[in-house]
Amino acid sequence: MEIQPQADGIYLPEVDFWLDAQKPVHTSWVSHAHGDHFHSGIKEVFCTKGTSALLRVRGFTGKIQEVDWGSTFQIRDFSFRVLPAGHIPGSAMLIGENKGKRFLYSGDIHPTPHGMAESLKYPDVPIDLLICESTFGNDGFVQEDPNVLLQHLLDQTQSRPLLFGVYALGKAQRLCAMIHKIETGRKIYADSGIINYFPVYQDLGFDPGPIHPWRRSAISEKPSPILLLSPPAFKARARDLVWFSVWVSGWKLNYQPHYVRNTLPISDHADKESLLKFVKTIQPKQVYFNHGYSQWMENECEKILIKVAKIDDSKRIRLLNS
Repeated sequence: MEIQPQADGIYLPEVDFWLDAQKPVHTSWVSHAHGDHFHSGIKEVFCTKGTSALLRVRGFTGKIQEVDWGSTFQIRDFSFRVLPAGHIPGSAMLIGENKGKRFLYSGDIHPTPHGMAESLKYPDVPIDLLICESTFGNDGFVQEDPNVLLQHLLDQTQSRPLLFGVYALGKAQRLCAMIHKIETGRKIYADSGIINYFPVYQDLGFDPGPIHPWRRSAISEKPSPILLLSPPAFKARARDLVWFSVWVSGWKLNYQPHYVRNTLPISDHADKESLLKFVKTIQPKQVYFNHGYSQWMENECEKILIKVAKIDDSKRIRLLNS
């Protein structure tokens, strides 16, 4: 089994198959529908039903092979099986097997259930190589309880129009659901770029709650309105002092835009301790970290005697024989 990590995806040359290719290729697995995990120029993708629906909303026009949870698909002599990753609806990990060797490609994961995605499911077979995301695999990233943080923020801003800057897919829907569990009187508004994803969520069994198209007259509503905007629109509107502006991102732990009043560190990724627990639970023979910070995770894995995979001179991961 040959595995080649590249800057624009993971490549399996024996079957000409990519994992989360970020360039035009013929065939790729797409772990989920965020823009940094697929490319609009891919001719054919394999993904879950949820990812398929979200890709279509995003305008993807290529061929899609939908894969059911737990089912297996074959590409020549490689077999593949999908498991929920817990990140956003449809997000999936991929188990690949060939000639007695088995890898698990995590994509982006969130091991703690949050209600707006299928809960992560661990593999039930031994894993030779874990290819694991490490977006927040850094000693500085420790996440607090987001519900407690949000409750405090909403309590402090009852009389102010509240503006949240959120990513349109994933963060917006999760935040909407969280607000509805706390607030009962204030309406939540958003632009079409966010609202367009809500029907897919509902079709997949995840209901973020009521959302309304933004209209200018809503600014004077009592109780005061809540508006969700994606980053470009948020940046333009956040400078208007009528709003109490809040940037919603796990990156609050090392970055806060200068034009916002507050930052809410809610992330759909695993933090460093959750990542380490994920690796410990799987107990792979080797682990390779990609898509973010890795040094802290590599050091911690070596402490618990999990071997960190390296790329050899032919730019591939060499799997252990035993």
